Amino acid sequence: NHELAVNPESINSLTFVQQIADDLQFLEVAKGKKIVISEESVDVSFECDPVLLRRVLNNMVKNALEASTEGQTVTITVEKIDEKLKLSVHNPKFMTRDVEMQVFMRSFSTKGKQRGLGTYSMKILGEQFLGGTVDFTTSESEGTIFFILM
Repeated sequence: NHELAVNPESINSLTFVQQIADDLQFLEVAKGKKIVISEESVDVSFECDPVLLRRVLNNMVKNALEASTEGQTVTITVEKIDEKLKLSVHNPKFMTRDVEMQVFMRSFSTKGKQRGLGTYSMKILGEQFLGGTVDFTTSESEGTIFFILM
């Protein structure tokens, strides 16, 4: 109903993403995989709803873990681009064109029935409620990077 309350707070970028990495490393899907924070990440304070942003980034990291195989690394990066903040999650796998074209569609999933709200909710929460841009890039050479720019 587009009636979700947004409660912005001051957030420290590195503390925030480190907590997400720490929390998700114990998931079953993370076994045999690493979640790291990029050394190039910036440490800044910014205003945002931490509950909604955590939901967006949790979904990005979980999707990256599900796409990765044992021994691979999922990397979270925080960048400052002009006056905006970009939080991104990289995994080494790439999406085929048919998957890429449907990734933000409601109920689309490569993982079976009763799935497919993760990327859809990232887009809705990140754009309609947090005022950012949620998107991704994917290629065989670079893997896949989901991001929110706000």
